[in-house]
Amino acid sequence: MPEFNKGLCVCQYGLYEKKLVFALKYNEKKHIAKDMGRMMADKLAISPLEFQVIVPVPVSRGKLKSRGYNQSYLMGKTLSKYVEKPCLEAMERIRETQAQKNISARDRADNLKGAFAVKATYLEYIKDKDILLIDDIYTTGATANECAKCLMEAGARKVNFLSFAAGANRYKDVEE
Repeated sequence: MPEFNKGLCVCQYGLYEKKLVFALKYNEKKHIAKDMGRMMADKLAISPLEFQVIVPVPVSRGKLKSRGYNQSYLMGKTLSKYVEKPCLEAMERIRETQAQKNISARDRADNLKGAFAVKATYLEYIKDKDILLIDDIYTTGATANECAKCLMEAGARKVNFLSFAAGANRYKDVEE
């Protein structure tokens, strides 16, 4: 059972979507995030979710240092312009975790337990608000669930979730 209220994704994670996500995350093609953000805005136009604030899933400090950016935040900045709602980097990873792609679906939730926190300076922007949590890809739901749980514990009224892509075996989880 997801920790978030409602979830949507733009597309199923297939060959072309994988190329886009990998180009953004691993090949410094930051401009792709603008297209993904526009596609997310298009998705919300036909399947609206209630929210007042956009919060991207945070990347680890190590990835932020090596990559130089958070891909979900870049998508969120573009989405923010289209939906006219603020995109806030309100969350942080408070402990390093093993890369999710390297562990089994069963172990992913345990890997992320206690890994996220809402930054103290953003608590007032989260409390009693409907949040749209965004990420590039939804696979097992472990990241979305742990982040949603963290936002709810920080006082969010509701957390909805939007990803650019979802694995075929998980697409129904965020689209039902």
